[in-house]
Amino acid sequence: MADLYEGYIFDFQRSPRFFTDWNVNFKISNMGVDSNNFQIVFCDVAPTNINDCLDGYQLDADKINIMAVVDCSLNYKDEIISVRNDAVWNIGTDVESLKAIFIRDKLTGFVMGYSINNIPFEVTNEVLLEKDTILWSIQDWSVADG
Repeated sequence: MADLYEGYIFDFQRSPRFFTDWNVNFKISNMGVDSNNFQIVFCDVAPTNINDCLDGYQLDADKINIMAVVDCSLNYKDEIISVRNDAVWNIGTDVESLKAIFIRDKLTGFVMGYSINNIPFEVTNEVLLEKDTILWSIQDWSVADG
């Protein structure tokens, strides 16, 4: 019997303060090491608008519900931010509802980016962000974010 593999597509966006807080509330130098300096946060409840999910630059616990947090390592090379090593949320046989994923700095809690679905969908077994998954490409800083 063949293994079943179902993939999910996440469209990660930069947080509204991404460039404002670059090397302030998250450090690019922390992406140059193989350490779990960042976290992937999985939520079953979250507003659809990122600004409604945040209290300043951190997640607003009154408006979201965190199901799991996975420590991860990111890589910054050639103007690309990617996942350095596989980041896995092991769910097991339970079926969970997934509404949003946030990527944040582990030390400051700064939300660097997000993928929020309009409608939650069911996940089971595991959610995997594979090594070398590209989160953002920084192409032209002079016009980025206005």
